[in-house]
Amino acid sequence: MDLDDILALATGHKPTVFERASAGRNTRWVQQQYARAKADGRDLVGDVDMHDPLSDDTGEIPGSPARRS
Repeated sequence: MDLDDILALATGHKPTVFERASAGRNTRWVQQQYARAKADGRDLVGDVDMHDPLSDDTGEIPGSPARRS
């Protein structure tokens, strides 16, 4: 199974009424928690590592077995 197969399966799935309701409740909860944290003055992204995972700098030693192809 490759990515195209997974995407085809995902587009063919129609959420049930229960799944939609659950997603709506979860979305509202996350939005409320976010608003509460911002109102409290907390920095929600201060400790997030903004490293680009697609960058060339992997932190590995050049020439190590993990990096050779």
